[in-house]
Amino acid sequence: MASLRYFCSMFSTRILASLAFVLLVTISQAQFANVLLNQKPRPRVTKTEIDGDSVNYIDKQNNFSDRREHVTHSVWTEFAKFKSSNRHDSSVIMYSRIETAGKGWTPPVRISAFAGDCSNSDSTLKSDVPCAGPGKDVYVCWAGPGGIYFQRSADLGNSWLQKEIYVAPLKNGWDQQVKFAHVTGIPRIACVTDSSEYTGRIYICWSDEKNGITNKDVFLVYSDDKGESWTEPILVTYRPNHKEQFYPAISIQPGTGSVFLTYFSTENYFEGNLYDLMLAISKNGGLQYEYYRLNEKPLLLDSTIIPVRGLAFAPKSTDARAIWSQTEANNMLSLYSAMITDSSITAYLEKEKKNEIQVERSFAFAKKIPITFITSTEGKLTVTVTKPLEPEKKEMVLFKDKLLTAGINAIVIDTKKSALIKGNYILNFYFNNRHTFIWLLGE
Repeated sequence: MASLRYFCSMFSTRILASLAFVLLVTISQAQFANVLLNQKPRPRVTKTEIDGDSVNYIDKQNNFSDRREHVTHSVWTEFAKFKSSNRHDSSVIMYSRIETAGKGWTPPVRISAFAGDCSNSDSTLKSDVPCAGPGKDVYVCWAGPGGIYFQRSADLGNSWLQKEIYVAPLKNGWDQQVKFAHVTGIPRIACVTDSSEYTGRIYICWSDEKNGITNKDVFLVYSDDKGESWTEPILVTYRPNHKEQFYPAISIQPGTGSVFLTYFSTENYFEGNLYDLMLAISKNGGLQYEYYRLNEKPLLLDSTIIPVRGLAFAPKSTDARAIWSQTEANNMLSLYSAMITDSSITAYLEKEKKNEIQVERSFAFAKKIPITFITSTEGKLTVTVTKPLEPEKKEMVLFKDKLLTAGINAIVIDTKKSALIKGNYILNFYFNNRHTFIWLLGE
C-alpha cells in the first residue's frame, strides 16, 4: 500500500479530479497485465460544473516531493483574472516550497520574467510538476506564447535565474484538440540524478502539431549543461499512418538512466475515437526507443475531458508502474495499473509475436501486387495507403472490413485501379486493434 500511495501522489489534484470522465470500450486484447486498483461509481459532472473552474484565479498546484532533501516543491500559474480577454491582464509562474519538518509553505515567488495572457489557452503560461537535479538543483519548465521555457534553482528554490531560458518552439501551442477530445501539450520534465552514464541530463518532452494539425507527435529535448543549451527536438513517435500521439508523461529509471515515456496514441485504429496508452523506452539517452502498449482494452476518447495517466518508479526500485483510469460498461470508475519489469516486457513481446500478422515488410511497386500473409486469429482487415513523408494527405482506403480467417490469407493491391502513381508508399493493415505497415517501393 505504501508504494501505491507513492504512485498515486504523482498525480496532481486536477488529474485525480478528471478520473471521472475517462471511458473505454469492451474490446479486449491482452498486452501488459492490467491490475484493478480501485473502483467506485462514476460521478455525474455537468459541463457547467467543468466550466465553473473559471472562478479560480490561481491554477492548481503541481507538487514534487524530493525525498532526498525532504522538501516539497510547488509551481502553478497565477492569473490576474482567469479567462480574461483584457490584454492588460497577465499570467505568471509562481513557486513555493515546504520542508518536511517545516512550519509551513514559503511565501510564493514569481519565477517567470515574461508573462502570458489570461485566456487559459496557448498564450497563457502553463507548467507541470517540477523535478530535482543533482545536488540541490530544482528544475521547472512551462509552455507559453513563445514556446517552451526552463527555470532552475541551485539552492532548493531559495533563488532562481534572473530570467527563464528558451528551450524549443511548441507548434500551435499547448491547448490542443484531437478528434473527439481536448488535450494539452504542456511540457514534462525529468532529470537523471543517480550514478549512470547520463547523470545530470535534463529531459523535457511534449506533444505538438509540427507535423500537422491532425498528426500530433511527441517530441523530446535534453540538456547536459543544467539547461543552458538544448538539443534540437527529437521525434519520439513517428508512425507512417500519421495518426495522433499526444499528452506524454516521463520518468527516469533509477540506476540505468533509461528514459520511460508514456503517451496516448490512435495509431492502431483506422477510424473512430479509440486510443491506447503506449510506453516508449530509450536506453541510449533519448535517441532511440522501443514501444509497448500498456492497456488490455482500447480506451475511448471523451469530448469533455483531458485523458488521465501517471508513470513513476518505486523508491529504490528499477520497476515502474503506469496508472490510468477507465469507466466500465456498468458506469463504474476503475483505476488500473500495469507493472513494467523485465519479465513483464518479455511476456509482452511473446504475446506480440504470436498476434502479429506474418507478412513481408516490403514489396516492389507494380500494377498488381499480390500479398500473402498469416494471421493467428480471425477478424476484419482494413487496408489503407499513405505517403510516409506527407502527413497532410488523407489515408486512401483500399479494403474495408475484409473478413479474414485464422491462417493463410491473401489480397491483391491494384495500383492502377487505385490511381497510384509509381513511387514509395506505405500500406497500413488494421487488424484486431493493431497496426502493421508495409512498404511499397517504386524507386
